[in-house]
Amino acid sequence: MKTNRGKSIIILILFVLLFVSICVIISLSSGRNYSIIVEPSELFEIVNCKRSDILIVDLRDEEEYIRGHIDISINLPLDDEGEKLLEYLARKKYDNRDIYLLCQSGYRSSSAFNILIENGYHKVHNIRFGYEEYYQCYKDDYVPAVGICNCKD
Repeated sequence: MKTNRGKSIIILILFVLLFVSICVIISLSSGRNYSIIVEPSELFEIVNCKRSDILIVDLRDEEEYIRGHIDISINLPLDDEGEKLLEYLARKKYDNRDIYLLCQSGYRSSSAFNILIENGYHKVHNIRFGYEEYYQCYKDDYVPAVGICNCKD
């Protein structure tokens, strides 16, 4: 009797492990690509690659952006619960691009990250640190762009 019970427990454990493995495989293959960029060096590398398949969204207000920004970024201030951001991304059909979100300190980018995830965007990358920290890390190797965003169409 003990061996039947022992076999049943082993079979149950194997089924649970199989179920968990299937769930992990499904979640990994779901096409979602969320991330949080931790180090400024990761963003520096992305910026210097000049890839055309990414979008860097600077969520700071226009005055902050004008004083200095990453040259390949666009300025979409997060001042309206993300409505302008969602409208712009939908209009430009950026739902399949890697979208990097940057602000001054990380708060607005976290908010925008959540808004985009809730609205079905999958390739979203929250840059946890802010523009100022990025600038301070690379001020010797980086010249900020200045002026208004040419993305206001």
